[in-house]
Amino acid sequence: GLLARELHGIGQHVDCSLLGSQLALQGLGITAFLRRGEQPASQPRWNPLFTFYRCQDGLYLSLGLLDPKWWSGLCSAIDREDLTNDERFNTPQGRIGNREALIAELEEAFTTKARDEWLEILKRADLPCGPVNDYAAMTKEPQVLANEYVTSLRDPSLGEIGVVGSPIHMTETPSGPNHTAPELGQHTEEILLALDYSWEEIERLKDAKVI
Repeated sequence: GLLARELHGIGQHVDCSLLGSQLALQGLGITAFLRRGEQPASQPRWNPLFTFYRCQDGLYLSLGLLDPKWWSGLCSAIDREDLTNDERFNTPQGRIGNREALIAELEEAFTTKARDEWLEILKRADLPCGPVNDYAAMTKEPQVLANEYVTSLRDPSLGEIGVVGSPIHMTETPSGPNHTAPELGQHTEEILLALDYSWEEIERLKDAKVI
């Protein structure tokens, strides 16, 4: 935006969202999914209250309970008040130190109801939570599609392929992907001509199998 102002004398609105940025940071994994349909492996869980859990219907939810004040509310919401004063878990340090035991307790609790039912219960208790979208669900999210965080391009060899868009939207100088990766040697002649090679010299390089 600053460069466009300096070069062209124009101002513009620059928009960058957290959602788009998160998808851009996962660009390699998302691109692999769009090509092969393979979901990435789940990540290790360090904080039992800031992670994901599988529910009865096989769908996942996430918890974002970084503040200790939410601990007792979570225990009440999942009908496990017995955990509130459990000496293993009644301090933030204990919950981290005994993470495997606490994760096991919470996993058992969350498998008793479907994800949407749990989300309704947790939100009613004013607990930070949300659904976990895998890549397949993410590519169908209306906000992802409307903002072209995932879009498509036409490749001369592969046809229509899905790609990750730009998280930055600018009103006067659009950004984002506009072509697929080049074919091997696709721009060789163009680059050599820009370097003042003549067509005769380029042909000699071809005959010598240099290019």
